[in-house]
Amino acid sequence: MIRNLKIRNFRGIKEGEIELDNLTIILGGNNAGKTAILESLFLLPNPFREVPYGALNTPLTTIHEIHKTLDSSGWAFFIYKYDSKTKAEIYWKSKSDNAERNLIMIPSGNSLFFTTKDINKFPSRSNTRAGNLNITYFGFADLSDTNLGLPSSQNKNILLAPNSLLISSEIIKFAERYMYTNWVTIANTKTPVEVARDISKYIWEDLVNITIEPYLGGKLSIFGLAKDGSRIRLGDLGSGAQIYIISKIIHEMYDPEILLWDDIEAHMNPKLLSRISEWFAELVEKGKQVIVTTHSLEAANMISSFNSNASILLLKLKDGILESKKMKSEELEELSLAGIDVRTAEGILL
Repeated sequence: MIRNLKIRNFRGIKEGEIELDNLTIILGGNNAGKTAILESLFLLPNPFREVPYGALNTPLTTIHEIHKTLDSSGWAFFIYKYDSKTKAEIYWKSKSDNAERNLIMIPSGNSLFFTTKDINKFPSRSNTRAGNLNITYFGFADLSDTNLGLPSSQNKNILLAPNSLLISSEIIKFAERYMYTNWVTIANTKTPVEVARDISKYIWEDLVNITIEPYLGGKLSIFGLAKDGSRIRLGDLGSGAQIYIISKIIHEMYDPEILLWDDIEAHMNPKLLSRISEWFAELVEKGKQVIVTTHSLEAANMISSFNSNASILLLKLKDGILESKKMKSEELEELSLAGIDVRTAEGILL
């Protein structure tokens, strides 16, 4: 598990350091660095590894899709203020090992080179020069295009940190494509049946299975199979139920050590959010780590109510400097009762 995370010149964060727990709820306003933190944790194990998002099959391409704007492309947005003379650095420590490890992104020419102090873990490495630096790297991405490169495809199998999975309503459609491609494997597990029975407690449908079958015109769709034999497309169950079903399936198949969920409250009604909060507590009980972001005080209280050891991390980002305050749910509730909204009181609390 990752206990300490330090970021320099990555996305909107010029400098910052936070402490993470088994279950961490990251709370803050817009542009407070919440998503950047999750994305740094998603990249850390290996930016080039395979992830379950169909065509977006690496963390790099997944994050690129989230931030794609009009027809702009490339990964220059990883570097603070797009400064081609600045390197982005992510450092982390685990609870069991106090050694500091890192992932470093160095721009040179039209490329962003990825390296680490653990570079010798990679079976294939290449060298280049960036200014007066000699770089040994394990992969690269274009700053202004969508090209990715590895000295060897074997490099994508190396993990530098505990493996993580990012959930976001913006990329759930791509997880559907992963399910379609890998359906034979998924269908031969108990996961679709278990997820169908689970979600039935929180929607007005009694489902017994999740299937992929032909729809009108013979085109395939993902369905919930009801106990009476009828079928309903996942897209017609409501966004919250759809996100939960797909997220639960890909999580069970991918089995990450760390679950990252951005804007957990998006599309979730209180009943379903309660179930997800319970699921998080189950994952922590199994030794997994869960890190979520939210704008919602209600969501933060709900999630923490299922895990007494959960910590709430209030963020403030000003002029690129990230500050944080760790709180327990009791403290958050006391402040709320006093009429203080922590999301708008960063100046007082931090």
